[in-house]
Amino acid sequence: MAKKIKPRRKQVNALKLGKESPRKFKKDNQAFSRVMLTLPAPMSKVKIAGSQKEMAEVWQDIVAAEAAFADSVKAPKASIKASETEIRRLANKGGLAQGEKIASLMEGLAETRAALKTMTSQFKATISEKEARASKLQSIIQSGVEYVPVSCVIERNYELKTVTSRREDTGKVVEERPMEVDEMQLELAEVEQPEETPSEEC
Repeated sequence: MAKKIKPRRKQVNALKLGKESPRKFKKDNQAFSRVMLTLPAPMSKVKIAGSQKEMAEVWQDIVAAEAAFADSVKAPKASIKASETEIRRLANKGGLAQGEKIASLMEGLAETRAALKTMTSQFKATISEKEARASKLQSIIQSGVEYVPVSCVIERNYELKTVTSRREDTGKVVEERPMEVDEMQLELAEVEQPEETPSEEC
């Protein structure tokens, strides 16, 4: 008895929009692929109030971080200033002994400056990150809209020469546009893959 062979079909590359899922399939001269798109979603009053509270907390953190930074750099700055003053004093005296002391002070001064530079970079990075978060929250509160990742299906119809982005949860069309020339050529560059049943997971 002849062995039954599972039918195979061709598969095309998905449209490069967002992070693509490897689960792609083709049906009725249409290519489909799942992607994650960042789309606007209206916020409720509760969410807006929560964002306002979070923004206030973030600004408190920024003020605290700036104060902590100011306190932390006081000692290194004072040490650098004292070392520089002592180096100038010894340099005016001259002599081998003073030269050795100056060399030792210069080494310690370089280490203190490096430590201060590292500390400054760390505090600035922390403060910048919190300021970016506060700015994002402010934009959300003012617009009443938050952009969230949504699972979508990209449908490429080779007969109609169109590309449609559709939300998986609501079926709403996010975007529909004419197919570009390079996308039309994808049909000619299909690679054979085993048949695959579309999954609800993304």
